Amino acid sequence: MERVSTKYFAGFQCLKILKLSKYMQKVAVFGNAGGGKSTLSKRLSEIAGLPLYVLDKIKNPEGDTEIAQEDFKCAHQQILATDRWIDY
Repeated sequence: MERVSTKYFAGFQCLKILKLSKYMQKVAVFGNAGGGKSTLSKRLSEIAGLPLYVLDKIKNPEGDTEIAQEDFKCAHQQILATDRWIDY
């Protein structure tokens, strides 16, 4: 089996995403800690021109303080109700 370089693969994936980006309007990114969610989400946002919402920053706006669960749900529902977004 021939190995494909990560650089080539990443470029190929970006081209595929670019072609699909006109169809992507709502994207939720999930994954383990350190799995690349932030990097992927930021790149998708750049390619597709979608607004990016970082749920951790909504939940913990000052980093060490957490907003009430009900306030978070309300803020998240407002994002989900819009036509275009990426959240992670």
